[in-house]
Amino acid sequence: MKTVILSIILGLMMTMELFGQIGIGASGGVHYPGISESELYKIRFRAGPGYGFFVRHDLFTLSDRYAFHARYKVKFFFNDTSLPNSGSSRYKFNEFAADVWMDLFSIEKINVYTGISLNLLNVTGRQKYRNDYTGTHILPLFVTGLEYKLTESYNLFSELFLQIAEIDAGPEPLPINGLGLMLGFTMFISE
Repeated sequence: MKTVILSIILGLMMTMELFGQIGIGASGGVHYPGISESELYKIRFRAGPGYGFFVRHDLFTLSDRYAFHARYKVKFFFNDTSLPNSGSSRYKFNEFAADVWMDLFSIEKINVYTGISLNLLNVTGRQKYRNDYTGTHILPLFVTGLEYKLTESYNLFSELFLQIAEIDAGPEPLPINGLGLMLGFTMFISE
């Protein structure tokens, strides 16, 4: 299933006419999916580190004011929790995402944007004494951020994302409602 979805997305990327700049980049940050806890066992995720890589490109501009962009990324986060009869367990969140966002406004070299992301999320919970919990989900993510134009070819950015979802990779459905903060850079490889 994952291979089919990935093939469709990559096929669309390769057949779509790209406009404007194309960039590649990397980011790192923190992910806190533990705002709420599960109902039965009161399981809550703790904050954890993560990193990601992406390719982005401009889509189009409406009336010289609203620019739309797309980004295709992979992200990896690691969050710990305590499970009943297992003790501490480390969960690995692997994401493949397609984002679309719009520039809200710009002030000199700073650009403010907001958008939505569709994520293919694979979750694996590693445990010492029991079988690992795994699950694959498709879920939306809301993104907002600041982008600073360092030079013509490099941007720095800070991005906040919100996720509201539930996964089945545990002894009961686990909520992964929370926030994340990513800091990163983009290097543009075309003009």
